[in-house]
Amino acid sequence: MGDRTMGRGMKVVLPGLLRERGFEFRFPTWPDAATDLCRRWREERGASR
Repeated sequence: MGDRTMGRGMKVVLPGLLRERGFEFRFPTWPDAATDLCRRWREERGASR
């Protein structure tokens, strides 16, 4: 729905299209999403050691 094929199996997400269709992002900006992603990765990595 919110992605388009770019060739060789690569896809790009179109946030505007997703928002138009009612999708709500938990983290609307990349810095917030990246911070959360790194935090969760560190937590899982620490838990598996």
